[in-house]
Amino acid sequence: MTDTAEAARRPERAILSALTHGAGELGANIAAAVLPALRDLEETARSTAIQGRGRPGAPRA
Repeated sequence: MTDTAEAARRPERAILSALTHGAGELGANIAAAVLPALRDLEETARSTAIQGRGRPGAPRA
């Protein structure tokens, strides 16, 4: 997966692509697409946790 927008929409597949093909010829292109998607995912997960959503039993804001 070398498309940043697709990696952002499907981060699970992006990670699998990096694991499967990252050492190959397109490794740098895959990393360039996957890393920004993971950075965005981390920010989303962090803000979700801060708001108390996504954790079982957590009070809703």
